[in-house]
Amino acid sequence: MIDVYSKFDDLAARMVEGKDYRIVAQKRNSPYLIMAIHGGLIEPFTSDIATALAGEEYDLYVFEGMRKERNGELHIASEYFDEPQAKDMIRVAETVVCIHGHHDAEHEFVMIGGLDERLAEKMRTHLSEIDIVTRAFDGRLVPESRNNICNQGMSGGGIEIMISRKLRDALREDAGLYRLFINAMKHAIAAHKND
Repeated sequence: MIDVYSKFDDLAARMVEGKDYRIVAQKRNSPYLIMAIHGGLIEPFTSDIATALAGEEYDLYVFEGMRKERNGELHIASEYFDEPQAKDMIRVAETVVCIHGHHDAEHEFVMIGGLDERLAEKMRTHLSEIDIVTRAFDGRLVPESRNNICNQGMSGGGIEIMISRKLRDALREDAGLYRLFINAMKHAIAAHKND
């Protein structure tokens, strides 16, 4: 699907905050910023995952679609997402971790990439330890551009975690798996922080 909007100002000119979308921004003076820029009903359950991962420890930014239908129209690609609060938070974050959804509803997997290869590898390792299948990003989705929002923190490198629809559905339905998944990601960030 081709994005309707290529920058936030265009979206904001036609959509109403509080009706079509909402923004959650929580600053905790952490070096890590956890984001879900396609949250709410755009890529379902990504907001929940980002919020749980941030907990009370990490900064959090979530952009959520809340329309009755056609929330996909609120999707702005990671390389063009320029909502002002998000940009302000990224400017002071050392490392950005972006949670995204993949449309695959038949297979449970996570794709992890970005310019912080050390954090990406820690994330792959910790998720593999709880039997989550990790895959390489395919073609056009590879988050290696400096323009990708996950790579715009002060370190110049972050990661994108893209979770298949089938796995997101499983996480929503299985509280035990969800807890394991969030804890594995938290342990990966803690290991990165302590390196």
